[in-house]
Amino acid sequence: MKRYEHTLNLKDKSVISFFLYTMDQNDDFYICVNPGKIIFVYLRNGGISVSGLSGLEMLDVGDLLTITQNQTAMLKFTKKRSDFFWIECDKALLKRIDLSYATIEKASGICRSAMLDREFSILANEFLQKKASYHTAIISLISNIFVTLIRKTNLSYTQSLQIDTSNKSTPVEQVIDFINSNYNQNLTTGAIAQALNFSSSYLCHIFKTETGTNITSYLNTVRCVNAQRLINSEGVTVAMAAERVGYNNVSYFIKKYKEIIGHSPGKDTVIMKEEY
Repeated sequence: MKRYEHTLNLKDKSVISFFLYTMDQNDDFYICVNPGKIIFVYLRNGGISVSGLSGLEMLDVGDLLTITQNQTAMLKFTKKRSDFFWIECDKALLKRIDLSYATIEKASGICRSAMLDREFSILANEFLQKKASYHTAIISLISNIFVTLIRKTNLSYTQSLQIDTSNKSTPVEQVIDFINSNYNQNLTTGAIAQALNFSSSYLCHIFKTETGTNITSYLNTVRCVNAQRLINSEGVTVAMAAERVGYNNVSYFIKKYKEIIGHSPGKDTVIMKEEY
């Protein structure tokens, strides 16, 4: 039974659809993904058996099922009541956040990560409450979910090689962690490579290969998402937001902000003034 639905049509013609379903025990749900589409099924309560992707698998509470184009799956609900989020997006959204569809195809299947519960809880609230700039918050949250998928896929690949990684992380994970912790510093690709003891060419190549985007694009995305949070939560000026996330040139910051967030930072400052 569908309890809630909302479709977000963005200016770049990308579409994000959100549904909340409640199903009874032994109900069936068939999924067939159209070309260029991506479907997330996130289980909030109950249990689901999934067939058709790689044999029979169980989806437990907090698990995320990602299905990409031309894939089919049959969901059978194993508990008295099961609640799940269904989110559908497309290639246009991936282009907006500078990720390749092929990268997400590699990450399809079931993902288990403690980070996902927080992201989907906030995502659901954004869709339900529709506060000012909620569409921008939704794009940022889905970007975080894609990053989690990519990182989990890379880690699983490393573990499959039977290498002892108990106290290590992959080069891509190191880059992501370093940027997330130091994005407000004067970073360049060369500086990141030097800090992590890798050659710049090697790091750029492996990051692009495994994530579908480049280091500079990821850095700009992290900076702009955090700049928007500063503007929305603290009401800082555009110049102050630029400085606090690591940009020395305000004009360049505004350009990247419009590319990544979808509108100028000035629009968010206006919204903050109207709200308060």
